[in-house]
Amino acid sequence: MVIDDDPFVRIIMSDALLGTGGVVKTFASGDEALAATTAFQPDLILLDLRMQGMDGRATAQALRKENAQTRIIFLTAEDDAHARDEIMGLGAVGIITKPFDPAHVVNLIQPMLGRAPSGARTAQFDAIALDFRDSLAPTMDSIQGAWAKVRAGGWQKDSAEVILAKAHMLAGSAGLFHLHSIGNAADRLEGTLRELLKADLLPPPAALTRIEAEIGGLIDACRVGALG
Repeated sequence: MVIDDDPFVRIIMSDALLGTGGVVKTFASGDEALAATTAFQPDLILLDLRMQGMDGRATAQALRKENAQTRIIFLTAEDDAHARDEIMGLGAVGIITKPFDPAHVVNLIQPMLGRAPSGARTAQFDAIALDFRDSLAPTMDSIQGAWAKVRAGGWQKDSAEVILAKAHMLAGSAGLFHLHSIGNAADRLEGTLRELLKADLLPPPAALTRIEAEIGGLIDACRVGALG
């Protein structure tokens, strides 16, 4: 079972895992996964830590109530010692830090499932990477449109959350395709927006200037990435 709100993480991990001969189910949220656990009892769950709605922590706790023996590996961009200790305290059997190599993930989990590591690359990697590049233009349009609303009407939490969601997706998936400049720029923007939204206050002009600069950096990186 792969649970991640990033569609490209779900697609590429499904492709990689299907190549091992396993049965793979993917879900965009914790709620979707929980609704499916009656019919599908996975041997292993790859679970995104930071998701919209029910996050990975809450999802893991709920899944444990359904099946205390299911092994969970967290996918996360958080890589400091405190975060790792907290994650392992949730009963995880492992942590995979984003961005990651899908083939490495497959080699890591196959022994857990009683299989020898195959070292196989995902069968459709190049096609999925092309789809990702094609998605960059509409993603840029969405970010720029949301930011234009902020600039036109003042700080708008809804518009900021649209930008945050897009940055979160890019931060999680760009590294899969070795587009690290996009991933790094998206990660910076995501961090800035999360701090401002957490404060729930009108940001000062300097903060808006910083967001605009970080959006510009992300847009530039996406344009380069879209060219392949």
